[in-house]
Amino acid sequence: MPTMDENPLFDADQSNSDSSEASFTSSVDIDVSAANTPPTSVLQTVNIKSHVPVLLKLAEPNYDEWRCFFDTFLSKFGLTSHVSPPPTSIQRRDPECRIVDQCVLSWLYNSISKDVRAIVRSPHATAYLVWGGIHAQFRYNELHRAVYLESEFRSLV
Repeated sequence: MPTMDENPLFDADQSNSDSSEASFTSSVDIDVSAANTPPTSVLQTVNIKSHVPVLLKLAEPNYDEWRCFFDTFLSKFGLTSHVSPPPTSIQRRDPECRIVDQCVLSWLYNSISKDVRAIVRSPHATAYLVWGGIHAQFRYNELHRAVYLESEFRSLV
């Protein structure tokens, strides 16, 4: 198991005092910029299921729980800029930025169920577009979801 010194994702500010306590920085307390984003070689090895244990499903009311885990995950790695605001033309041309965006997109696709993925996926998608599609599906599509749930309820035996 890697130690704190070996893990590039572990951001700790340790003092050389006799105390075994470490002072940790939080993405909530500081402004996380792209400069603090871990290298793409590290991001490509992250298992999303260990950070977001909830699979977002269309028929289950678990969007808020999934969103809480995913927001925390993105903040932890300094990647919230890939889901809000839309990517700039410079970001779309930057190979490193595109690789990171594809990592976020892959994590999104792997943390949602097949039926949700069928609704939000698109060719040449960005993490921003899929993130927005997921949000719209669960926040702005209440009538459709109500009809879907009512038909499922009526089919119960």
